[in-house]
Amino acid sequence: MDPKFIKWGNGKNMLIFLHYFGGNANSWQWVAKNISPEFTCIAIHLPGFGNNELLVAPSIFNFALNIKALINKMGIRKYSLIGHSMGGKIALQLAAVDTKKTIKNLILISPSPPGIESFSPEKKLLLLRVPSKKIAIEFVNSLTAKPLRKIKLENAINAQLTTTEFVRHWWVNKGSQQSIINQLKKIKCPITVLSSKKDKAIDFSIIKNKVIPLLKRRKLIEIKISGHLYPLEIPGIIAIQIENVFYS
Repeated sequence: MDPKFIKWGNGKNMLIFLHYFGGNANSWQWVAKNISPEFTCIAIHLPGFGNNELLVAPSIFNFALNIKALINKMGIRKYSLIGHSMGGKIALQLAAVDTKKTIKNLILISPSPPGIESFSPEKKLLLLRVPSKKIAIEFVNSLTAKPLRKIKLENAINAQLTTTEFVRHWWVNKGSQQSIINQLKKIKCPITVLSSKKDKAIDFSIIKNKVIPLLKRRKLIEIKISGHLYPLEIPGIIAIQIENVFYS
C-alpha cells in the first residue's frame, strides 16, 4: 500500500477524497464502505498528515500540484473530487488547475473558505497546540454533534496525534490565511457544497455567506444531523450524497 493514499473497491467510477485538518485518509473508510461497488474510492494522505512526507514549500497551490501529480501517476483520467474542511479549500485549488477537465464534479463538505479563515485567539491556540491523547479526545469531541463510537474516536485521535507540528503551524498561520478567490473563476466543473447548522468548526452561515456566493455552478445542501466530522459521524448519508451528485 502506497503511504500517500488508501484505496477501496475496484469499480469503474473514480472518487478522490481529501481529508480535514488534523485528519488523514483513514477518516474516509466508513464512507467508502457505504459506496456502491460501481466506484473505486481513493483517499489521499495530504503531505504532513497520516505519516506522509512534508512538502518542502507548502502552499495551497503546491498541495494541489502534489495531489495532481499523484493522480496523474495513478493514470486516472476522470474522477469526482470530494474535499472536507481544509481538504475542501485544497480541492477548489486542484479544480482550478484542472486544465484537462479530468474532474467530473466537485463535492465540498463544510469547506474552509477560499478567502481568509478567521480564528479567535483562543481557537488559534487550540489548533496550534500539539495534543496529548487526552487533549486530542477533548478536541475531537468538541467537533462532533454527539460522541463518536470507540473505533471512530480512536481513528480521529490517532489522526490528531500523527499530524506533524510543522504542517499544523503552516495551516493555521498560512494555509488557512491564503486567499485563492482569484483562482475560482478557472473552475469549470459543477460544485455541490454540504454543510450543517450543527457544525461548530465551520458555521453554516460562513458557508452560506463566504463560500457559496464565490462559486459558479454550485448547489448548497444542508445536512441536519452532523457536527464537523461528517465522514465519521454520518458516513452513510455522505455516501448517498456523493452517489446522488455523481448520477445527477
